[in-house]
Amino acid sequence: MRKLATLLTAVTFVFLVSACAPSSPTGEETSTGSDTLSYMTRATGEALPATDGYPTVTLDDAGAPSITPLTSAAPKEFGVATLIKGAGSVVGATDIVTVQYAGYLWDGTPFDSSWSRGEPAQFSLEQVVPGFTKAIAGQTIGSQVIAVLPPEDGYGASGAGSIPPNATLIFVVDILAAEPAQ
Repeated sequence: MRKLATLLTAVTFVFLVSACAPSSPTGEETSTGSDTLSYMTRATGEALPATDGYPTVTLDDAGAPSITPLTSAAPKEFGVATLIKGAGSVVGATDIVTVQYAGYLWDGTPFDSSWSRGEPAQFSLEQVVPGFTKAIAGQTIGSQVIAVLPPEDGYGASGAGSIPPNATLIFVVDILAAEPAQ
């Protein structure tokens, strides 16, 4: 009888704990501790029509983007278009964000991707090139954007690593989470 009571108590405990655990109807990753950041694994929300003047973005099954670049001359001004409109809160200009992103030169050559590393990137919007902050601040969590950064909003006349001087950059960014800087 005592074994049966112990077994019933254990089953009840497991049931209660699982019933109280946070869940996500989409199966996306969530956090249970206040010291960890909760985030999705890809943009979720309403897909919007393509915007003229931007490269075509194609997503693989996991959500990783690829682009079909334009053959026109690179634009001289910054631009951003929302590809998927998320329903989360608005990202602030000084927030710490968690994103998946892919970066390309104007000709379509990839130069960086969190997708290829297999995990999202997390950083303060105060620690990135100006165009990256302009592209993300004011967007909603869950969104995917495509941004075109002229040199002055990217790495300018000096370039960086495989990014040549005066390069126009394209970023496709999934905004997964944001929290105010402390």
